[in-house]
Amino acid sequence: MCCCGFFVRSGERSVGSGERSVGSGERSVGSGERSVGSGERSVGSSERSVGSSERSVGSGERSVGSSG
Repeated sequence: MCCCGFFVRSGERSVGSGERSVGSGERSVGSGERSVGSGERSVGSSERSVGSSERSVGSGERSVGSSG
């Protein structure tokens, strides 16, 4: 009867190991969210390039004033 008890305990351990594999899967999802965050940063960098173009327009107005 003691042998049967060992088999049951070993089975419970295998279940516990399965739960750990699920936890590792959740971590992979978290890493995916980070990649999304990096994409948002690239969008912010593009907005900065737009701001730099507006500055070039301002410099052009000054050249007009000097010619006048």
